[in-house]
Amino acid sequence: MSNAPALTALFTCEVIRIMPFGLLVKLEDGRTAVIRERELGWTAEERRNWRQTYRPGVKVQAVMLDERGGESPELSIRLAHADPWLTLTDWLHPGQLVEGVVTAVQPYGVFVELQPGVTGLLHQSNLPAWCKRPIGDAFWPGDAVKVVVQQIDLHQRRIALTMRDIRAVRWTDDARQNGKPTAESLAAPKQAVRLPLGLAVLPRTYAVLIVDNDGEYRDRWVQWLRGAGQYAVGVATAEEGLGRVAAGEPFDMVIMDVHLPGMSGPEALARILDNAPEARGVLTSGDWSCLHEEANPALRQLMVRGVRVLPKPFGAEDLLEVLMSLSATGPAEQASAHELQAPASAYAEPQRLLAQAVLRAQRLTRASLAVLFKLDASARKVEIELPRNDEQLAAEATLNLIHSPVRDVAEDREFCFIEDVEAAAGKARYLLPLLRFQACLGAPVLTDAAQRYALFFFYDRPTAFDEVRRELARAGALAVGAALERREVVARIVTVQRDILLGQLNRGLVHEMNNRIPMTSDAVQSLKRQLDEIERALATSPASAHDLVQRVRSMLANAAQSIASLSHMNELFRRFTAQSSIRTVRVEQEAQEAAQMLRDEAERAGVDVEVEMPERMVIVRANPIYLQHVLLNVMMNAVQQIALLRPKKEHRQGHVGRVRVRVEERQRRAGPVAIVSVEDDGPGIHRQHVQRIFDLGFTTRSDGGSGLGLYVARHLVEAMHGRVYVAESAMLWGTRMVVELPGGV
Repeated sequence: MSNAPALTALFTCEVIRIMPFGLLVKLEDGRTAVIRERELGWTAEERRNWRQTYRPGVKVQAVMLDERGGESPELSIRLAHADPWLTLTDWLHPGQLVEGVVTAVQPYGVFVELQPGVTGLLHQSNLPAWCKRPIGDAFWPGDAVKVVVQQIDLHQRRIALTMRDIRAVRWTDDARQNGKPTAESLAAPKQAVRLPLGLAVLPRTYAVLIVDNDGEYRDRWVQWLRGAGQYAVGVATAEEGLGRVAAGEPFDMVIMDVHLPGMSGPEALARILDNAPEARGVLTSGDWSCLHEEANPALRQLMVRGVRVLPKPFGAEDLLEVLMSLSATGPAEQASAHELQAPASAYAEPQRLLAQAVLRAQRLTRASLAVLFKLDASARKVEIELPRNDEQLAAEATLNLIHSPVRDVAEDREFCFIEDVEAAAGKARYLLPLLRFQACLGAPVLTDAAQRYALFFFYDRPTAFDEVRRELARAGALAVGAALERREVVARIVTVQRDILLGQLNRGLVHEMNNRIPMTSDAVQSLKRQLDEIERALATSPASAHDLVQRVRSMLANAAQSIASLSHMNELFRRFTAQSSIRTVRVEQEAQEAAQMLRDEAERAGVDVEVEMPERMVIVRANPIYLQHVLLNVMMNAVQQIALLRPKKEHRQGHVGRVRVRVEERQRRAGPVAIVSVEDDGPGIHRQHVQRIFDLGFTTRSDGGSGLGLYVARHLVEAMHGRVYVAESAMLWGTRMVVELPGGV
């Protein structure tokens, strides 16, 4: 046990009431105090079932947090029972590599939380000498970092941290097992870190409406939210708040004061939730007694609807905790191969978006089935675009669809209405073999694509198509057309980005040719001279000709090796530009070939790309060109990020960056999964950027990157029923990206 000093004296108090936000307690001197829910324990596990743990009459010991003058003070049970500084030296010592989260950035250094209640300082003088970035650019609140403990001062409760020699431990085994949880939570699309100082990175921007007639209090929190990158609006009355919502302004959260001039806060919040049930409500008041269900019956009804209470004065941590409740979390590493079939990210693969648009159109028109047809005018044939492999559709009947109303709708772009198939049997005779129906409505789908499309809605009973139904069908066809256009745009983006990538890699092929061809030419000239010498030696001294023959053989072997290397590189590039279909692919082989194609680009950036081969082959069913395109994009991104971080003189002095590619197969509940990890020692990714790096056009490169590479990588991976994500990233330490694909043949 360490001799760290306690924060303050302990107070014995008695619980007198269970409040929605915590405990109302009575001190021995007769004063009333409050203990908020977060002060009941350090972790969510400790705070679980706190309403059953603490009952009126129970006596507890707590530490004074805030005397607040004549008002009710605030206490903390967690500091009284589990001060982390008292056991700090049991798990932390100088020289130890630890992981933490940035809580604040100052001109002189960075504050890093190592565990709840324990924060250290990474001084600017302890940053790596090779880091030339301003400290405010290198670190943002919420970023993960890996640091070495330099010094611990228990009496002053200070910890000095350093990254000065971080490169020496970067690739050691201890660096990957340093006793702290890894940052695997970065892979979860909605995961975020809860910080103790009111600073956090939320998974997205939220819209918050604050209704409070205390202008100073209202403006303070509006400004705080805006400073944290959120959208916040403040109004003084319930009527103003209702007006903003009634006008259609969408809010994720409404924070409402109980006591307002005119309409009361609970009544206004109930009306807002009636109009916007997707919003989350919070009631707040400085009069804690009115926040109890017994004193405010309307509050009980609101709490059933998920409304939370927040007593005043609340701090940044309290508001942050409420905001964090808007997001759901879940570690991505736990996903099964079955879950890979439907990625949970905000990105939606274009074909899936198209299928969703067709399904929405079907529901909108209340049809039994919606079918999207594609007309190939040059080949004079009609194909079913969606749904694929539907048991209701007879595939052999598509041969005669060119004679059906489908062709008329797609080619002439006119609507088709068959309200009763028995009355229009002649018109429907080529459609009836496709499926059984009683009525159908065909709508043209307008796109700029070379093919023409028609969307047909089928009904299992005669149906009168009034103007409303026709407008709904037209709206559904427009939505499907937009999804088709998006699919076409994404396909063009993939092609353009592949051309850009080829342009970058072709420099390597040209460089290789410029090196190898002169060498081969010199070897040929030397061979000619050696052959002349052999001819003379055979005429004058046959014994000496043997040594000359051995020398010629060595020169021929070197020339053959150069030619083989050129031929191999040329074959890699030829394969990458060729068309391919889904087949059995060895993942480690594709990774190795991608690294070879990237070799020249990496060498010029001073980066060593290393592929760790697995003990056993890792097999997937995939498009090999897609897979190689993905791996090249991810590896290229790692190389470029390292080049931005390290000055060019560094790799001229022999200090190189490193990219390590590891291929493995893991067993999940639904079967094997092929995993490719690409780890680098680059600048790391700010937590705020983790979910944006796969967005179209997003780039952090100051030299004007295209913002296409990782977007295309995600598109291609999800087209193969896989996913790509950031598994781990720490600032000035590096990033590990993971590509996962369903394994097996």
